[in-house]
Amino acid sequence: MDINVDTNPKIPFLDKGKKVDHRRILVAEKDINPGDVIMDAEPLLTAIDFNLCYENCSHCGVKFSNSLIPCPDCVFFMFCGEECRQKSWKLWHQFECPVAAGT
Repeated sequence: MDINVDTNPKIPFLDKGKKVDHRRILVAEKDINPGDVIMDAEPLLTAIDFNLCYENCSHCGVKFSNSLIPCPDCVFFMFCGEECRQKSWKLWHQFECPVAAGT
């Protein structure tokens, strides 16, 4: 889904009527109308219930119950594809994998 309002020239994935304050909190400077798409950004973190860890991608969170690929080093993290596996590794999985693997 694309942003359907004017974008902020300094933050192109954010609505023009929003800003990020000094505490890194998103603040609305004008009213938000129903149906306005005010942000278009990929998630930086997903949290998955470990009961569902073999049904959802550990990076993007999308459900792919029968076609996930596992992390080669631990058994708790599954990915919908090589791209998600590599992105996850680069962002955070390199830190959580040794803990999950018990090393």
